[in-house]
Amino acid sequence: MVRRLFSLTNIYDSWKTGNPIGTKPCAASLRDVTLYTSLESCAQCSGVMSLAGVKQIIYLQNDFTAYKIGNIMFNLANPVGGAPGAPIPIAGSDIGLAQFDQLNQANLKYVADMKAAKEANNDKMAFFISPDKSVVEYDPAITSFLCIDVARDIFEGGGRILDSVTLAFPDRKFPQPGDASVLTNAECLKEARKFYKYADVEGFRGSPHKL
Repeated sequence: MVRRLFSLTNIYDSWKTGNPIGTKPCAASLRDVTLYTSLESCAQCSGVMSLAGVKQIIYLQNDFTAYKIGNIMFNLANPVGGAPGAPIPIAGSDIGLAQFDQLNQANLKYVADMKAAKEANNDKMAFFISPDKSVVEYDPAITSFLCIDVARDIFEGGGRILDSVTLAFPDRKFPQPGDASVLTNAECLKEARKFYKYADVEGFRGSPHKL
């Protein structure tokens, strides 16, 4: 994971993940990077991003087993003396994504259903049953939740919105309005649609399901 993240600074691609900056360390190349992810970062990922100097991370769903580690690290590791510090954690709800609450509520219901099914020995509600029924799993893990149809439907609905959304401020730039290298909102949306198509058709990344 560490090698993969730092290698982004040495690869040029259309997603502009970063180019080397002279003889500066790799961490300097990621200081303007915003990372978008479907799930709140765990302790390991949060630590790697802190070492790499990632600016901020926008995540679509809480991981209730991660204990808000990204927020804790940000509060404890603010930039000091030029050090990169931990990335700013930004929940999907903070930027108006309705799927943030939908996924969280569906995840909590899934965990409660798995617990109830296990206590009742109700294998019809189990997460997994082997063909010979020798193995019955009532796995409440978030990775299991993301494999069920409810989670897939939420992601699929978000994909449809991405295809049809109309921006209120298409020409606005953030954070430097006068910087020619900063994409407008319309340009960001165009890149997001291109990446979604790549992840769906070519990469099969970002979700256990083929969206």
